[in-house]
Amino acid sequence: MRDKDCISGGCSPRHQGGRLMTGSHDETFGALLQRIERAPAPARYAHIPTLRRMIAAQSSSGQPAPCQARAMLRRLEEEAAEDMFDNMPV
Repeated sequence: MRDKDCISGGCSPRHQGGRLMTGSHDETFGALLQRIERAPAPARYAHIPTLRRMIAAQSSSGQPAPCQARAMLRRLEEEAAEDMFDNMPV
């Protein structure tokens, strides 16, 4: 499924969920996405490296990463860049 389908909410059931071992505990994309959604804006950006690693690991295993995860990563990266420029003096 292409990323534009993810943005429009066209995720197929096989793209939803997604499990990946991270460290000593079993982390799911869904659990991480929920934690990110609940976090305040600045704290959300701390999850970018974890989300990137999970997406890369899922992709390298031959499985597509859930489109919600790819869309969230894209959104977080855009928000972080905007916040960086919002705080720059003019």
